[in-house]
Amino acid sequence: ICSLCYKPNDDEKSNVKYRCPICQRPISSLSMENVITPFWERLPKFFSYPINPHTISYILGLTCLCILGLWVISTNFFRSRYAADPYLYSITLDVFYSAIIFFYLRYAFGSLDKVSKGYIDTENASDEFEMPISAPLQMLGLMVAVSTILYFIIDNYMTVNMSLPQEEIFKVLQEKRENVKIGIYILGGIISVLWPAVTIMLAGTKNLLHSINPIALFILISKVFFSYLVLLALITLINGGWATALYYFIKGVFAPTLIITFIITFVSLAATAYFYLVMFLMMGYIIYQFHEKLGYKVEVDFDNTGESKTLAKRGKIDNDIQEINILIQEGMIEEAKSRLLEKVQKKPNNEKLHEQLHNMLLKLGEYEGMSRHARNYVVDLLKKERFLQAAKICDNCVRHDKKFNLSDPYHSITVAEKALDAGYYKTVVQLLNGFDKRFPSNTNMDKASFYLAKALCEGAGKDDLAKKILQNAMRAFPASKIMDEMKQYYAFISKLKG
Repeated sequence: ICSLCYKPNDDEKSNVKYRCPICQRPISSLSMENVITPFWERLPKFFSYPINPHTISYILGLTCLCILGLWVISTNFFRSRYAADPYLYSITLDVFYSAIIFFYLRYAFGSLDKVSKGYIDTENASDEFEMPISAPLQMLGLMVAVSTILYFIIDNYMTVNMSLPQEEIFKVLQEKRENVKIGIYILGGIISVLWPAVTIMLAGTKNLLHSINPIALFILISKVFFSYLVLLALITLINGGWATALYYFIKGVFAPTLIITFIITFVSLAATAYFYLVMFLMMGYIIYQFHEKLGYKVEVDFDNTGESKTLAKRGKIDNDIQEINILIQEGMIEEAKSRLLEKVQKKPNNEKLHEQLHNMLLKLGEYEGMSRHARNYVVDLLKKERFLQAAKICDNCVRHDKKFNLSDPYHSITVAEKALDAGYYKTVVQLLNGFDKRFPSNTNMDKASFYLAKALCEGAGKDDLAKKILQNAMRAFPASKIMDEMKQYYAFISKLKG
């Protein structure tokens, strides 16, 4: 069930959450993964999503900070007495790079979290969002831990018995280098396959131990298997394509001068940050698409080419209205009308139902029923101070029912005033013509005459009749509060007649 088409009946006492809007029989809910557009069909949005002032400024700012920090650290160390201590220099760089990576991961996980909640439209990209600390900090810790463990394993493995003959030492070292290279390729492949799953799990659970649990990773991948394979293929293409393009770009075009090296470094860092952010966005979308299977909550309950509805707005999805709309789309007009009349009687305060009934009766040409319904509908609109809508409803009735009128003098005057402003002159004339006979003791007789005269003059061109009505009104109501307005309008009509 698409929540934009039909909202579940949460208030229903029975265990039946969904009923068919046509036959009212119980039906099962269709998993949202079958409704939400697959992420590979929205690739352009992922690449355009980061192209906004907020994201671009953040990426470029981190890139500048990274290059500036590298320059400062290198310059200071090369000029100081610590230049001879490579370990101190290396540790300082590692700490600095870790800080840069942490701040980047905060933004990447924040973007992932935002998309995973359903905010996938580019107009939402520059909106403020919370940048988490726990997930990026744990991810950074995992990266440092894996790197450190690998370093010590390789360093220990590469240890050679120096008592061996020199040729034997070189042979052993060469063999170990090849084994290390193969091991790195295998380990790199495993990490590449599992990295998206670990990231998705970490973003959802904020628990590193659970995120690296092989069983949990296997369950996650099995739930989104096909989409996960597509994601891996796209990540491989993005990484491989960008790295290959950069390699041949540097090799074939530029000479290794200082300024060129700086430009290439800047561009490569910024582009790498951009493409990895795209990958995080795709992972966030997988969480969104399969949130029911994965057990995550979202804030946008459906995606329909940019017309997403947040959970905060779900109250605006009127089940009754959607049910009638579906019946109309199915061509069951009489059934739709019958149910709509029944719903209006049961829910007289539901303005949307009244509006839909009015429009349906208008389109079906049932003008007598439309006028009968409009008399009460207009009163409700006036109580809610929706004067223009009330005037429009009356105008629809007047156009098709020459006998239509309102039974209350105050309602007639109020609607006539707004109808006059909106240019519904025929409505004004029909509501106020004979007003003095229908409501002889009403105190708004002067207003009725004035509005009627204006409608006849401006809408029907009956200047003489309008002038006569004004003359009678000014004589009959010399103490009227709108006497000045009537005199001015009378003078205006007199000038028109020359």
